[in-house]
Amino acid sequence: MLKVFIEGCVDESPSPDTLLEKMVDVCNGKFQHKDLKVKSSDIKENLKSYSESSKKVEAALYPHFVSAVNTTLLCLELVDVPGTRPCSSPVCFHVNDPSFLKQIHQGQLSERKPDIVVVSESDARNHVADGTGDILERDDLLLQATIRAPGSELFSNNETITLKPFEWRNVRTFVEFKISKKKMAKPPSSYPLSSHRPTPKPQYLMVDQQMEENDARQSEALPAAPASASANCQPPADIVKGRLKVLIPNPNDKSAGGYAAEMFAAHTGRQHVLGLVVVGDLLYIWRYDRQGAIQCSALNFIEDLPRFLVLLFAMQRFQDCHWGLNPNIDPKFEACSRSPTMTFHDQQGKEIDIELELSSDERRTHFGLNGRATDVFPATSETLSSEGPLIAKVFWAEESRKSEPDILQKVYEIAGNNNVKGRDDVEGHVPVMVCYQKYLHTSTALIRKRLGLNVNGSRVLYVIVFRKLEPITALTGDDFLRAWWDTVRCHFVLWTNGVRHRDVSPSNLMYRIVNGKIVGVLNDFDLASLGDGVTGTERTGTVPFMALDLLTEKALRGEVTHLYEHDAESFIWVLTWISLRYSNGKPMKNKALDQWLIVDAVRCGQQKSAFLLQSRDLLDNKNYPPGKGHEYHWKIVYNYLGALQDRSSSKPRPDPLLGESLKPMPPEEPETVFKKIFIDPINKQHWKKRSILYVLLSVAFSDPLLTSGTKDLSILDRQRAFCTARAWFPSLNAFVLY
Repeated sequence: MLKVFIEGCVDESPSPDTLLEKMVDVCNGKFQHKDLKVKSSDIKENLKSYSESSKKVEAALYPHFVSAVNTTLLCLELVDVPGTRPCSSPVCFHVNDPSFLKQIHQGQLSERKPDIVVVSESDARNHVADGTGDILERDDLLLQATIRAPGSELFSNNETITLKPFEWRNVRTFVEFKISKKKMAKPPSSYPLSSHRPTPKPQYLMVDQQMEENDARQSEALPAAPASASANCQPPADIVKGRLKVLIPNPNDKSAGGYAAEMFAAHTGRQHVLGLVVVGDLLYIWRYDRQGAIQCSALNFIEDLPRFLVLLFAMQRFQDCHWGLNPNIDPKFEACSRSPTMTFHDQQGKEIDIELELSSDERRTHFGLNGRATDVFPATSETLSSEGPLIAKVFWAEESRKSEPDILQKVYEIAGNNNVKGRDDVEGHVPVMVCYQKYLHTSTALIRKRLGLNVNGSRVLYVIVFRKLEPITALTGDDFLRAWWDTVRCHFVLWTNGVRHRDVSPSNLMYRIVNGKIVGVLNDFDLASLGDGVTGTERTGTVPFMALDLLTEKALRGEVTHLYEHDAESFIWVLTWISLRYSNGKPMKNKALDQWLIVDAVRCGQQKSAFLLQSRDLLDNKNYPPGKGHEYHWKIVYNYLGALQDRSSSKPRPDPLLGESLKPMPPEEPETVFKKIFIDPINKQHWKKRSILYVLLSVAFSDPLLTSGTKDLSILDRQRAFCTARAWFPSLNAFVLY
């Protein structure tokens, strides 16, 4: 990994040995230069003080570490190594704890306090309050101000100055400290020629592992909640190769993983984040990207100081892209309201200029580490200025999957094929893709190939530009119901023609207005697959809206095939959710449903199952009041949930006392499932017919929850009631509905 860092700071690569040799004089305090105002011998003195502070509180280590590093940086910018890039944007290490860095994710405030942050010297100077940073001499800034946390005061040039908090957007990387029980070594009297020293035995930092996000999404309503159910397999074991270790980090880790997630969120399209973890005298380098994290073996920065200086030498010469910023979208650490102008091409090869409004109030951003990390922004284009508003979707697609643009091309073929039954239910009910760009240089496989690591699961950055749509949650009454029903029908036709959407959720149901009429749109095909694509046992979807069968331990193990009935069930959960969580198009809280957002997949399934069991009482349950504009929809939900409960109770259950085992049943055809579950909610006659059916069934089966006074009916009366029901619904099965 150190060699990769070196390549980022050079025009012509010097050998690592050459760099190590150049570091020895600095390490031994013998480096001199006419422009150097500090003594290189202070580096060892600060490291000695650091090692002697090891038995004190953790915060006692910070100023000694920062002083040693910043003194080193002042020396290294004057070290002449042929072929290396000059230090054009100097950085410095700055104590941060106990100051909080704050950032808002989808309306929720996040506060974290990394121990030390790495920022540019100009940012460090700008964060001196009241514009007094200019009065500080450079040495005072790097050796006095930086060892104090934001909020502290510093007396300089007969003035008292206060340090302001940093923002995540300023941070190049972070340093997190952990107290070590082991005694630290003191710096040796002299460092030998480092290239002749043996490489130490690899050591790794042990961490708890947790799959963060793959193809099972947690609801976007809580950005910091982990998508605790992964798609394909159990969390993998650590992968160790040479001096590297591949891990799946936890974004809700209060330290390193959380800081990395904040840094990703601060810059759209950021390709990777570097993090430093210090345990005693051992330094661990972490490289996070949307595929996972790579941890380098420990570097003892006291005993192996020359190698540590090579690392600092490289980082000092990093350009913004080497810190992970995307030069096409969000290329600078300074505040940026718009992206640079990007050039796309439409299907006819015509050039289209696109700019993203990165600070728009309408943006929807992601918080997390690995996974798709989808962000959505309003977009503008001079070329298309007369054709209506645009939005841009920025996300990291898994390279082994069929891409969303390819799947949308298949969708458009279905919509335009007059021989497809129901094609009118697709045409106009899917998003309009204007153009897209795949940034091949962002592939997470590239760094892994260079390091000799497994590239499976690699991701690459896409930007897709669409015609703007509006969320279905903003609608009420018949407009909402019509849009919802449009998406149900569109989804069904696509499924039966080989396009499996597999992520039905409120955020993926949209609408547009065509000739004054509300038209529902099934949106977001980035988890979709084609009939001959990925295996059906991949567990995909947004957790609170997934079918109950997919929220089980068995499904987590990849033993449940994703069927049409699962997506059909998701539509009902979405209808339930919106009816209870939105009032006049605005979100409202429902404590009973809030838990679905924050529990893991299995627990969410259990809570939804309990909800379903009480569905026959929901209309009279004061814990579940429908929102304004959704009162009638709640009655429809009541009927749909009844259909789900009937399907659940109809599944055969083996009797273990009789030695029976559950035999796999062939899945029902989508057409059969559609007819059994859905009734056109716009056609009031259909619902009147359904109401009569339920009365007949309550008579037939003496269900006191549905009606009363049936206990005195004769068997003949019950048979007549059921026969009448069969006449209304010929496909009715007594066992299924009982």
